[in-house]
Amino acid sequence: MPPKMVPKKAILYCLIHGDSEDSIFGIKYDKDMTVNDLRKVIWKEEVEAFEHVKAKDLILYKVNIDLNTQNTQRTALTNPNTDIVNDSGGQVLRPMDNIEKKFPAPANEHIHVIVKLPASPAGTKRKADEEMADDIREIKKDVKDLVKERSAVNISSVNREDWQRILDYTGLNIDTIEPDVGSNPVKNVPAFKWNDVLERAQKDRYIHLRDTVDRVNVYQAMTELVAADLKSRYPVLAVLTDLQTHWQFFFFGEGKSVISFTTTRDRAVALLRNELSPNNRANTGEAEQEEKSL
Repeated sequence: MPPKMVPKKAILYCLIHGDSEDSIFGIKYDKDMTVNDLRKVIWKEEVEAFEHVKAKDLILYKVNIDLNTQNTQRTALTNPNTDIVNDSGGQVLRPMDNIEKKFPAPANEHIHVIVKLPASPAGTKRKADEEMADDIREIKKDVKDLVKERSAVNISSVNREDWQRILDYTGLNIDTIEPDVGSNPVKNVPAFKWNDVLERAQKDRYIHLRDTVDRVNVYQAMTELVAADLKSRYPVLAVLTDLQTHWQFFFFGEGKSVISFTTTRDRAVALLRNELSPNNRANTGEAEQEEKSL
């Protein structure tokens, strides 16, 4: 049976990656429209996030997410760290692809396209290294002043209110990003198998690891990041994980910004392997030698 022909003007329902279903919008298309044309049409939509983004910066993914039932793809829609290909069944659309060929019969009440924005707005100038260093020094001073004003608090007991006071005092903000693990992926990493070893022995063998990750642990990890940064002259990275499904990374970005992202176990291992590679360690050593020679 030949494929069903679409009307002269069909509608594709689109969603910005990480937005809720309430933000779905429809785009009409005809038989001559390409993905590049569709990008331009989407770019013209009155979406605040597009203010500094050009049409060519948009990445479009073909998906087929059913909104009539509850399913894992639908549940993952609002998570900005969702992997569109693996978790949402997405397929990257090339600029020259013909829309009608890619969507011969778009289903009703489905999301057909997920739009991914660039990691940072196009045209935004990166801050100079000197300015970033000044911001970090200011953060350190603010945290030291805060410590002087308050009695000591064990990091393992830090809660949401404690972390909010740190944010209010230092002016820190939290940003999320899409991680880049480079061109050396690691696949099929087995999950760690927690056993019934006594809690005392478990602490001796697995320092700072958690078999269950709760929301409060996120605040503790970010506090640990700030504390470690005060003591280290090198960039620091905090990892919150149960060694199974939860892998969350934290580090300082530009200005007063704590960057966070959650990723899969395979990607987390690949990222850690890249960060701990001999080349990266060599670069750190060179930086130390340069600092000593000044």
